Amino acid sequence: MVKAIAEKMVTTDILQASFEKNIGKPVAKSPIDRLLKRHDWRQVVPGPNHPPKNPIRQEDVKNNFPNE
Repeated sequence: MVKAIAEKMVTTDILQASFEKNIGKPVAKSPIDRLLKRHDWRQVVPGPNHPPKNPIRQEDVKNNFPNE
């Protein structure tokens, strides 16, 4: 948890590794996720979005794409 204090942002991977170190055996990621959700600490980050369709930009990419 020292890393959490220094960086002020913790991922489930860091929490899982710390939890496994404390109890001495491997743990699945789902209990960590459930714990965070139970305490409303889970921040869901949206995935990347596809850019909106732009016909002019599409034609530009088609015409300038390097063909080998």
